[in-house]
Formats: sequence, C-alpha cells, structure tokens
Amino acid sequence: MNEAFPILSSSEGYLSHKLLRNKENPTHFLLVVNWNSLEDHIDGFVGSAKFKKWDSMLRYFFNSYPKILHYTELKYD
Repeated sequence: MNEAFPILSSSEGYLSHKLLRNKENPTHFLLVVNWNSLEDHIDGFVGSAKFKKWDSMLRYFFNSYPKILHYTELKYD
C-alpha cells in the first residue's frame, strides 16, 4: 500500500483518498478517492500505465475484482 498510494496521488486530477476498514468485518475495506472529474478517473487514470502498475500491485489483496462506484457530493443547507 505504501508503494501503491503515491502512484494514485501523482495522477492527473487526483484530489485525495482515504482507506477505511470495516469495524464489524475487519477484512473488508473501502477506498474512497476524490477526483477533479469523472473523466480524470476513467479516461485519465484507469486508461493509463499508472493504473496498470497500481492494479498489479494491489491485485494480491483482492479475492475478486473490486466494485467501483462513482458518487457526487450533495450540497445541502
């Protein structure tokens, strides 16, 4: 992880990330990555050589391919 996260954070459009561990099931994790835009993630990162390296480094930690979901922050009063 310490070698993989700099690949992510040096990617175009990357803003921040956090890795969360599930308290009830400590073998489950959630990685939240904030991107400048959806295109920065999909077209920029996922389509890049950096992603191939990132993916190969982290593949060891997954039982299956991770589910990738895209969210937008809601503004409210």
